[in-house]
Amino acid sequence: MLSLKCDNCGAEMSVSSAGDLLCPYCGTKSSFSDAELLEYKAFRRRLLEYLAAVSDNKQSSADDEAIWSMAEAVSFPTNNGPVITVNHLFKATIDDVEMYMARRNIVTIFDRGAAPKRDTTVQNIQKITFPRADSRHLEQCVPQIAGSYELTDGRQMLIFSKNESFYPLALFGNLPYEHTAWVVSRMENIACLLEYNDLVHNGFSPDTLFINPKTHEAALLGAWWLAEPMNAANSTKDLLGLRQVAKDLLKPTYADIPPMFKKFLEEKPADDAFADFSKWDYVIENGLGGRKFHKLELGVRG
Repeated sequence: MLSLKCDNCGAEMSVSSAGDLLCPYCGTKSSFSDAELLEYKAFRRRLLEYLAAVSDNKQSSADDEAIWSMAEAVSFPTNNGPVITVNHLFKATIDDVEMYMARRNIVTIFDRGAAPKRDTTVQNIQKITFPRADSRHLEQCVPQIAGSYELTDGRQMLIFSKNESFYPLALFGNLPYEHTAWVVSRMENIACLLEYNDLVHNGFSPDTLFINPKTHEAALLGAWWLAEPMNAANSTKDLLGLRQVAKDLLKPTYADIPPMFKKFLEEKPADDAFADFSKWDYVIENGLGGRKFHKLELGVRG
């Protein structure tokens, strides 16, 4: 994994959708050097080739080991416990909380003084209940807590289990409308689960959403400290959030997507997630040619 450090404060820089570098801690903006840009593009191409092989069911155990050999390792000493080493291919900072994607886990680090965020995360996840008819499928849509540790520097760690085949949506870059459509369907599923629990997540984004490119499944695995009880004022925030995610995925081709798809993304959401999903289902059947499974093909621009 390519690691780029901020010259101002030493923190790890994040890469924006425009390809610029931004420090999430001090706000410093920068640009890739020629060497860094080549390294980033090489890493990105290798990763997309691997994800495409996953989607096409052509990856092998050797491919798995090759891509994970590119992971970066970071170690966290714990109080009265082991030193936990996290090998990760993806890192994001959301609301000053660090999130690392390991092979079978999501590791979240809360800064000193952020114990309320950690506690709220646990409480919100534990509140989730599932309709009996679909509990097995829906359980994978939300994090499953696998461990909690206090670090020697006063920070707090929460570990979530993760299906090995789920990857952050942010890794895929922009997607054609056919694939963005199934991502919208999965986000609508998740919004309905949240509505069923009278919760608003408040954090739909390419960093918090994870997808399985082979099975077209999705999970909302980040930023659960932002969730709050649903009320009249916030009831459509996640429906607006999923629309923004779709627009971000479609940026290069947004002007050319089918008219009914664009209308759905631009118009006001329905009053609740179940009615909104019904509206989206109408778009699929009447504006996108019905439900079809499109194999995900990925490429690298530039």
